[in-house]
Amino acid sequence: KTPPCLKNWFPPPLCRGFHRLSQLIFVAPTKFVASMNDVPTGTAPCCSSVRNTFLSPGAAYREAYNEFVFNKAPSRSLSLYDKIPRSPYLWQRGLAAYCAGDYAAAVDQFRYDKEVNGNDGEESLWLFASACKLSPSAKPQAFLSSIPITSYDPRRVIRDSVGLYRAYFENDSGSEREKLLSSFLASFTSPKDIFYADMYLGLLLSSAGSSLVSHSYFNSALATPYAKLSLDKFHARNPQG
Repeated sequence: KTPPCLKNWFPPPLCRGFHRLSQLIFVAPTKFVASMNDVPTGTAPCCSSVRNTFLSPGAAYREAYNEFVFNKAPSRSLSLYDKIPRSPYLWQRGLAAYCAGDYAAAVDQFRYDKEVNGNDGEESLWLFASACKLSPSAKPQAFLSSIPITSYDPRRVIRDSVGLYRAYFENDSGSEREKLLSSFLASFTSPKDIFYADMYLGLLLSSAGSSLVSHSYFNSALATPYAKLSLDKFHARNPQG
């Protein structure tokens, strides 16, 4: 989902590598590093992202990606995304905001995204998680309205994740919650689905206030073959640092 006004700034390999949220930050191929050094800017050569004052929207977009993926600097990434005209397709800004701890900006971005693509289950899950972090004194159940009762996301693992969040937070029984989590994890076998299942289970537990336990699921997601081999790098990092 590249913003339409930015598509012409992307060489094909990088544009294809920007698919969905299937990334949490790993070392990217050298060819992608090289391609990012050839981005045109307004008045300054694109050698050092943050030092450049005048960046075109396309250059800022790629520099923001560079800061998040290669330098693991979500705050700097967010500041660069903020140089780009507001867009309901800029989910990368929402992830950078969440990882930077700017949960208000994350809520704003994911809510705006949902106005255009309400069937995308991931936007709903990140909006819910961001709202929980923004208001930690409130119960997560207060934000369940951001998660649809029925998900129409084409990916089964995301539909099931949406269903898990609603069932988990609508159920107060600890034993029933454990059964829900076990059943959810046992239902996926492909490396890609296991990556998503572990990641969104980690995000669920983080939203519930179980940060230490959630780390183990985030790290488990990062250890999957999908996370290590996929060209999609934006989400290949632990959102808790």
